[in-house]
Amino acid sequence: MVAVLLALGLLTTRMLQQAVLREAAEREILAAKLRAEAASEAKTSFLANMSHELRTPLNAILGFSEMIRDRPHGPDGATRYCEYAGDIHASGTHLLDLVNDVLDMSKIEAGRYQLHLEPVDIAKTVVACLSIVQSRAMAKGITIDTEIAAGLPPIHADERAFKQVLLNLLTNAVKFSPNGRKVTVAARLCAGGAAELCSARQHSGYGGGRFRPAIF
Repeated sequence: MVAVLLALGLLTTRMLQQAVLREAAEREILAAKLRAEAASEAKTSFLANMSHELRTPLNAILGFSEMIRDRPHGPDGATRYCEYAGDIHASGTHLLDLVNDVLDMSKIEAGRYQLHLEPVDIAKTVVACLSIVQSRAMAKGITIDTEIAAGLPPIHADERAFKQVLLNLLTNAVKFSPNGRKVTVAARLCAGGAAELCSARQHSGYGGGRFRPAIF
């Protein structure tokens, strides 16, 4: 009788241990599945956003290279063509930064993107972004004005990420503005030392636009 009870006890203990192990394995499988789904979702979102970001410098490269090829300013436009070549170089450099991010997919799969914080010159970045979107604006007859306050201090930010935010603002402003209108980019210092960067598009030939601020 005692032997039977001992055997039943051992069997029950073993069954409980197996149940605990099975439950732990199921939890691990579920956790791995959730991690895989999260990584896949992050990668899909990243690639969708990146496809939009890649179009801006590519369009600039195509637009400025066409201007050099077609020579609309004639033989006397050598200075202008050199400027276009500089714009192509700036767009290519930005495109290379984007491609490097695509190639480094380990950052996305790990669920983190490491920011490289450094002092960033707002006015200089605005000028660089304008050179990239200028060809698209010219194609629609859109004028881009700047209202950059003098003496703006540099902001502490990731230069590539900051540049991409500004490019997205400008690209959307140009994209959704009717032909022949005006887009304004403004940067100023707010109370408390924060920098405010805005883009506005003109809704009508006589009215103003609506500013979309971004605080840094």
